[in-house]
Amino acid sequence: AIVYATAAVIALDVLGVNVMPFIAGAGVLGVAVGFAAKDTLSNLIAGILLIIDRPFEIGDRIEVWSVPAGNASWGDVIDIGLRATRIKTPDNIVVIIPNNEIMTRDIVNYTIISTSIRVRINIGIGYGADIAKAKQLIIQTAQAADWILNQPAPKVVVRNFGESSVDLQARVWIK
Repeated sequence: AIVYATAAVIALDVLGVNVMPFIAGAGVLGVAVGFAAKDTLSNLIAGILLIIDRPFEIGDRIEVWSVPAGNASWGDVIDIGLRATRIKTPDNIVVIIPNNEIMTRDIVNYTIISTSIRVRINIGIGYGADIAKAKQLIIQTAQAADWILNQPAPKVVVRNFGESSVDLQARVWIK
């Protein structure tokens, strides 16, 4: 195509046709197309780099930066395309993030090493309550739940002394 276009321009020039307006117009058109395709090309290149580098794969649980307020800030990767990556949050929202945005941020992958994830559950108890008994009851409840792993064992810590409660935190591992 380049050879034919060059030959046509030279042939028109030999025939005496002024080809400079056509060349200038083609240059302006090339710049306009370049600016219009800038985001698409950057997403395409970022998509190729994501596929080659593989910081996450389909099924991995990663951090999501652009979710509606009040929703979970993480989700499972359901598709990695050349232009964008689709992530499904636990609220059943599919977030489509352009690949060039993913490549410019820190990628937090919760499941790259293991499919187990530690979950922190905040629980407040009254100041008059028995902290040791509360910890014991929380651990027993966690051990009774079939979706909580026994290894590593559930753990409960005193996290904070709030205005009206002692804030405990249960730390459990789930699949």
